[in-house]
Amino acid sequence: MKKIFGFPKFTVYNLCAIAMLIAITTILAVFCTFRVGDLVKIPFKFISVFLAGALFGPWIGGLCGALGDILNVLLVPSGAILPGLTMLEFLVGFIYGALFFEHKERGKLYTIKCIVCGLLMFLIDMFLSSAVLLEAGYFPNFAVAFSLRLPAGIIKAVIQTVFFLLSFKYLEKLRKIIPLSQKKGL
Repeated sequence: MKKIFGFPKFTVYNLCAIAMLIAITTILAVFCTFRVGDLVKIPFKFISVFLAGALFGPWIGGLCGALGDILNVLLVPSGAILPGLTMLEFLVGFIYGALFFEHKERGKLYTIKCIVCGLLMFLIDMFLSSAVLLEAGYFPNFAVAFSLRLPAGIIKAVIQTVFFLLSFKYLEKLRKIIPLSQKKGL
């Protein structure tokens, strides 16, 4: 049994797949972020970060989230790089990997894990992200930040939880493909 929190060995295949997932994270952040007004933002970059964490482990999931955030800010600048938000993106990818890497749960246990992950993402988004944005000066106080970001936080949590639930059978297929490519020495 592999260690869940161990850093994987890099093969050419791993490096190519991770680079592709980081690029997809950046593309999803740029082109698949829906905005309603200035404050409500619903990004879909979590999809590739989730896949990186679920397929390659927590460290790679976190790396994908953090590097995707940095590339997003560099390629499409909408403000300064906030190290706190980059660290939160790493944390989100790490949590995806910790919860979904090499786990074979089915049925109720997988459903509970998806709901717990959705709730964790909601709490991180609403409390930690709001605190970082408050510290950066985007909001006058925490209550305002929380109340203005609450609708988007709920919508994001629901979308993520539904995605986690629906992705189970596709994750199993992807997990079957990855070890074959690694055994061939690609």
